[in-house]
Amino acid sequence: MNKRWRGLIFFVLLISGFFLLIYPNVKQLYGTHQITKTVVEFKEEEKQYSELYDQMQAYNEQIALNQQSGLKDAWSFEHHDFDFSELNTDEDMIGYITIEKMKMELPLYIGATVDNMNKGAVVLGQTSMPIGGKNTNCVIAAHRQTYASPMFRDIELLEAGDVIVIHNPWQQLEYEVVKAIAIEPDDIEAIKILEGQDMITLMTCHPYPESYQRYVVYAQRKGNEKIEVPYQGVEHVSSQSQLDIEQTLQNVGVIFFLIVLFLALANRIYQYTHKGT
Repeated sequence: MNKRWRGLIFFVLLISGFFLLIYPNVKQLYGTHQITKTVVEFKEEEKQYSELYDQMQAYNEQIALNQQSGLKDAWSFEHHDFDFSELNTDEDMIGYITIEKMKMELPLYIGATVDNMNKGAVVLGQTSMPIGGKNTNCVIAAHRQTYASPMFRDIELLEAGDVIVIHNPWQQLEYEVVKAIAIEPDDIEAIKILEGQDMITLMTCHPYPESYQRYVVYAQRKGNEKIEVPYQGVEHVSSQSQLDIEQTLQNVGVIFFLIVLFLALANRIYQYTHKGT
């Protein structure tokens, strides 16, 4: 094999390795674009849907009355029975959630199906619908991270006082973080409605990437008297350092390949310009 062919094979392998390295970043960029497009389309819709609102309000009242008797586990995959026919949006989409502290905006779906969780955040079955009100606790779950989106990757950045905004077809609801803990996957008591309160609870897998616990963030409706969340949770370790290391290694890898690629190209250019001298 002559020198030219060896150089060509090396160059092809180098380029292939580079694209394999940046593939997760490209995938996330594309996924983020799709998520943003879905949210923008929702924002442009006219928002009436009075019948659906009444259905959700009645649902919230019913599950509060029966003390969420149908809630079986803290990661319930369940379809809903609401009539979404009057919504001209992505199937099951009821709005979107914005968290400035996490630099995150995700579509919000009703029903924690596998498909919905791959597209954004979801409302767990037998928890309150995201319309607010007394005796409500809307439990919103998302993956810790996917190849398509960071999702709830940076949830541990949230601290007391940080704001979470729920945008539904009727209004914008603002909630303030009051507490964050880790729980066992089957601890359903820790995500139930607190009597008289208007709350949301964010939930995701923890720690990253083992996921043998659940990380939950409690938030109450902004402007209400501060509440004390009674749940203490279990001992846990932060995943933020692991996430930071993973991101740093990925960035270093990309930089390393760019340097090697630059040196290889520079060498080829040098050989070509000095050929025959």
